[in-house]
Parts: sequence; structure tokens; C-alpha cells
Amino acid sequence: MNGEIQNNSTKKAMVLENIKGILKKKQTWILIGTILGIFIAKSLFFSSGSGLTHKEFEDELKSMSDGKISIVDSEVIPDKDGESIYKAKWNGINIVIKIDKHEKMVLPYIVMSQPKYMLNEISIGQYQELITNLSRLADPKLSDSDSEHLITNDLNFNVVVMSGQEHSTSKHGISYSLAELDSNNTYSFIVQPEKKE
Repeated sequence: MNGEIQNNSTKKAMVLENIKGILKKKQTWILIGTILGIFIAKSLFFSSGSGLTHKEFEDELKSMSDGKISIVDSEVIPDKDGESIYKAKWNGINIVIKIDKHEKMVLPYIVMSQPKYMLNEISIGQYQELITNLSRLADPKLSDSDSEHLITNDLNFNVVVMSGQEHSTSKHGISYSLAELDSNNTYSFIVQPEKKE
């Protein structure tokens, strides 16, 4: 009987050791799976290819503006190394955005107004509305009111229009600048990754 108890204890100990070994292997695979999952999520959401296609960009811009901003004059121009440049015009306003190898739009976004002598109150309002919506597309963390505050207050839109002074700000690792370009008397809005110092 004593031998039987010892035999059962030995069997239980062996079973427990086997279970521990299996659990350790499972934990290792769970850890590897978790790490791989993080890398995959990071590459999907934070890589340079995480932007929108040009069609998605145009659709999103139209949706954000309740149908007011509908781009019908656009083209994708092939560049080097499989990248491209997206060029569009909306009511005389030029938009230029880089497209990466994955056909996704990436920063910088550049928006140029018509020359000042061609602008009136309506076209200035359209320019403001476009760059407000583009700031939200560049940074989905911005709400409607955040993007309006960014353009109107942080970049001092009216001051730039009246005086031509350059204003810039940064939020969530993205840099925004608004200025009048002396060379051709147009307004320039640039959204780009914030430079690390």
C-alpha cells in the first residue's frame, strides 16, 4: 500500500511537471503572439502607409464638410521609388500630398490659395474651411472644435490673412504652419510631422 501511495505521488508529481512545462510553452507562445500582435498593429496604424488612399481622402473630405468640398480635379503623378504625388484643385485652391509605396497619403500636406488679388470673402472662407478639414484628416485625434480652434486661434487665421505674418503650432506630434508667401502673394498651409530636436 505504501508503494502504491508513493507511485501515485510520483505520477501526480510527473503530471504536475508536465502541466508546468506545457503552461510555460503556452506562456512563451502567448508572449510571442502578443509581441507580434503589437508589431502588426503598430505597422497598420502608425506606419507611413497608414494614411488614406486618394479616393478615400476625397470621400472623407466631402463627408467631413457635409458635401461642400467635393474634389473633381485631381491627379496622381508617379514619382521615384514607387511613390507618387497627389495634386488637386478645389475652387482655385491647390492641394499637394505625398503618396507612399502602399498608395496611402502621408504627410506633408501642402495647401496653396489663389493669389491674393483673386481672393474675396467667400474664397477666403473656403480656404479656411478646407484647411480646417485637412487638419482633422491629418490628425484624427482632433475634434471639429479642436481643428477650428487650431486654425482660427492657434494659427491666427485672420491675422495671417490681414498681415501676412507666419504662424505655426504643433499638436500630437504634427506641425501646422500658415503664412503668406511673398513670392506669389498666396497663402500657404503646411501640415508635416513635428521635427524632433
